[in-house]
Amino acid sequence: MKLPVEAYLSAAGAFQPIDLHFARLMCHLAGASASEELFLAAALASNVTLDEKHVCLDLAARAGTVWELSAAAATGQKDCLRLPELEQWVEKLKAASVVGEPGAYTPLVLDQRNRLYLYRYWLYEQQLAARLAARQRLPLRSVDSSTVNAVLRRYDQGPVQLDLFQKIAVIAALTRGLCVITGGPGTGKTFTVSVVLEILRCLAPDTTIRVCAPTGKAANRLQEALQRTSDDTTTFSDQPVATIHRLLGISQGSSKIRYAPENPLPADVVIVDEASMVPLALMAKLTAALSPHCRLVLLGDKDQLASVEAGSVLGDICAAFRINRFSPEFCSTFTMLTGQPIPNKYQEASGFLTDCAVELNCSHRFDPAAGIGALSSAVKEGDALRCREVIATDASAQISWHALPSRSELETRLSEIVRTWYVPLFSEPSPEAAYAWCTKFKILCAYRQGSYGVEGVTRVVEKILREHGITDAGRRLYQGRLVMVTQNDYTLHLFNGDIGIVWHTAAGDLAALFPDASGSFRTIPSARLPEHETAFAITIHKSQGSEFDRVLIILPEADSALLTRELVYTGITRARYHVELWVSPEVLESAIRKRFLRASGLCDALLSTVCT
Repeated sequence: MKLPVEAYLSAAGAFQPIDLHFARLMCHLAGASASEELFLAAALASNVTLDEKHVCLDLAARAGTVWELSAAAATGQKDCLRLPELEQWVEKLKAASVVGEPGAYTPLVLDQRNRLYLYRYWLYEQQLAARLAARQRLPLRSVDSSTVNAVLRRYDQGPVQLDLFQKIAVIAALTRGLCVITGGPGTGKTFTVSVVLEILRCLAPDTTIRVCAPTGKAANRLQEALQRTSDDTTTFSDQPVATIHRLLGISQGSSKIRYAPENPLPADVVIVDEASMVPLALMAKLTAALSPHCRLVLLGDKDQLASVEAGSVLGDICAAFRINRFSPEFCSTFTMLTGQPIPNKYQEASGFLTDCAVELNCSHRFDPAAGIGALSSAVKEGDALRCREVIATDASAQISWHALPSRSELETRLSEIVRTWYVPLFSEPSPEAAYAWCTKFKILCAYRQGSYGVEGVTRVVEKILREHGITDAGRRLYQGRLVMVTQNDYTLHLFNGDIGIVWHTAAGDLAALFPDASGSFRTIPSARLPEHETAFAITIHKSQGSEFDRVLIILPEADSALLTRELVYTGITRARYHVELWVSPEVLESAIRKRFLRASGLCDALLSTVCT
């Protein structure tokens, strides 16, 4: 290397300033045991955790790799950096005083599998694994069979029936200390948990049940979904759904938390929806706040995009536990409570890591053999060839594919889309009627920036709207503008991801209207509107938890590490009836073949903790 590693990396712009500052601090604290290998490892550990959202730095995956770094600022030429070989790297790190083995109180922790952690994230992972494993080991709870059977019989005789795995999930949630219910859109996760809530209330009306979700948007959608499942015999209108932060009493911008091990959350059952969006740190804090007797139920789609912060907790949990495998004891309990046997192929004699994870695999929305159902299944499996076949031969009219237009053609291609799906909302007589268009169609992008990102597409959409005489250039607020909140405002009960519509009030002022759980709209004066952005196009990440009749997915012209099968799967499954893809075949197939894997030791920690 032409320059010492610190100066070289600073000039090359390979890391964020905080990464380099952390690496300098580690070398300063290490004193005589500092080395270039330590500096590189510390900078990388900070970067992959804070920027790439891994939980740790996998040294084995990085060792010996070559980076091309532009060091033009310092050397006027491109140079490359080869990371140390694994054996040499590990040897230098073990010699550094700031690096310790698991259990040591050092800023960096190096485990037996050569994963390097920032201490805080290692502790989160170990504590979460221990608490989940403790709940998994709890004995089966006894519940009144006549009560359970009476409720399930009513559903068996009703218009909407529970399938086998929905029933298994219900019994697991009632009898296990930990229950994970995963499944794709339309598999009935919310309906299943509504049955759990009903039976819990029948068994013990004074049971304290807390229902929560990682975001305000997800919490509101769950509240609405639970109300839709209410009928003449049961209602969940009085079952509040909170964000996890509000449930735990975490103050915005503060490290204070109301509920913790020394002051447990008063709850007998905690149900977490959209668990795939919960990062490691928040899940660790949630489980720390639960008393030993509290049951924990996690709902989510393990194949969706992971959280926007570090970790892929739901995926790691599902990778550790035996999904849809059940012990003899659980099978006997299930039969006793339902009068129905669990087929032999789902039984596991050893009972090791069984009973806790249930995957709902019967879609009540999509035909698995055609259209969106077949395409999402192929994407989930990473089968690019099958995806190509589904798109080419689809007879369901649910899928259409077009090559990505050039930048000069983008406006022409979007004109028909805007004329069909956005222009009509501006001629509606009421904001309620106009807002209905929000659920009919949405443009989804992979990125925020760039010509094919949210910002670029939104500029084109608004230009087309101006050409239709709908709005003037330079006007930020105009009637019919769709807006998405980007910052929580608990006073207004508006949350990151909530979508509203700008409309004139009776007084002639412009305000934003947002739907609430009751189906009516709340009016927020424009001056009080929290941070927000135009929402004719949104990122696929922001679309999680939402559903639209039709979606247009626009992927960029060049492949990148961020384009993965999880991103494509999440985008496709936002559509109820039709998905349109604008992407080159090469970029789509490359994305489908790539998995979004975050470095983590949670799966191993769960396995080792359960075994001890």
